[in-house]
Amino acid sequence: MCGGIITKNQEVKSMVLILFLFLQISPAGRFFTTLQDSATKQGIFISPGIERDTTTWFFVYYGGKFRMPNNFLIDIRVLFKHGNDSTYPFYNWHEIGEMDYTRALLCYQTKSFTLSWGLDSPTLSGGYFTKLFFDGFEPEFPQVQFSYRKKSLSFFYLIGQMEEVKSNPYKPTGDTKYFAYHEIKFNWRNLDFKFGEGVLFKNFNSSQPDWYLFTPLSIWYPRQANNGRADINIGWLFGLKFSATPTLTLYGELFVDDAPYKREADENPRIGGIIGFDRNGRTWRFITEGAFVTRYTYSYYPDRLELSWFYNSYPLGPITGTDFIKISSFVMKRGEIGAFGYIETLLQGEGRMGEPFCVGNLSRKVLLSGSVKKVFRLEAGLSSKIRSVNMLIRTGLLAGDERDFLAGINLNFGLFQ
Repeated sequence: MCGGIITKNQEVKSMVLILFLFLQISPAGRFFTTLQDSATKQGIFISPGIERDTTTWFFVYYGGKFRMPNNFLIDIRVLFKHGNDSTYPFYNWHEIGEMDYTRALLCYQTKSFTLSWGLDSPTLSGGYFTKLFFDGFEPEFPQVQFSYRKKSLSFFYLIGQMEEVKSNPYKPTGDTKYFAYHEIKFNWRNLDFKFGEGVLFKNFNSSQPDWYLFTPLSIWYPRQANNGRADINIGWLFGLKFSATPTLTLYGELFVDDAPYKREADENPRIGGIIGFDRNGRTWRFITEGAFVTRYTYSYYPDRLELSWFYNSYPLGPITGTDFIKISSFVMKRGEIGAFGYIETLLQGEGRMGEPFCVGNLSRKVLLSGSVKKVFRLEAGLSSKIRSVNMLIRTGLLAGDERDFLAGINLNFGLFQ
């Protein structure tokens, strides 16, 4: 999503800013990515780095935001990777690497209105270390975004087309699917509430998709209740945030995948949740967050698995998968030489993303089922800034049922005008 607000008094010219401290698959790294991206205004950047996180890979991340006349803005991000790593863009050029856009948007912005068109991988969930619904690291897809804010009320809408990679390019399979999402947020004093509804659908029964599901102001769930689940998969996202003090925030989210609309539907619960607190002081920042996802979440009927929450084999939910409980704690000290520490405990059952959900089988355990894997992650690092160059060094380890050494170094360059 395009960020920042353009006013008539702002100069229309390029400035070089550093967008990210570092980019890698560790939860702490994703936190830094979110933190820096939310503060980005305009400019270009280049960010090389090398990471060791169960595998070793080298990356160069570059792009920029450019303000144009008449309230237009261009936002472009490109990622090049080399190494044995499974995150997007997937590595398949032996001894060379892989690269792709992670964002390419043309935006029109005013103080309360934003319209964007292009390629993007959106972030819809508000958790820091677990994203229940789109974590922003899936393959980008063509889409249109619209947002509007007026006082304490805001609205966001997205519609996009996801074209799956065909196993046989000479035999069309009609495997293009669509994703639509609308969200409303309301603020009352120190309390923020949001409700979002996402729908994944295909044109199974005709040559055209169901255009009702493209309408931003309609409620889509009754459409599924009336037509059945064969052609539509719907997820709900609820969020609540309470600012207890100027420096202390309590927050939580609940994701409901394809809620049953018949009382007699004896289904396993398919939900995920997050609860946490954020203590953000002038010098120190502390975050503790707990998350869980039940076994059959993000799944679908066996003969309609193409409507599971996947896109080109990448999950549209948490990268951890399903059937897990995770507790994360993070501490950061600001300063000319900053420091951070991160610790995570993960308990994961045998559930896997994409398996068909069960109906009428509530006796089967749906959280931490079967043999439970225990993984502990510990990370620590230092950061510093010299003029327009940011540097971050981290190290850590995995313990428990998975054991490995973690390390990384990342530089970020900018030349201010």
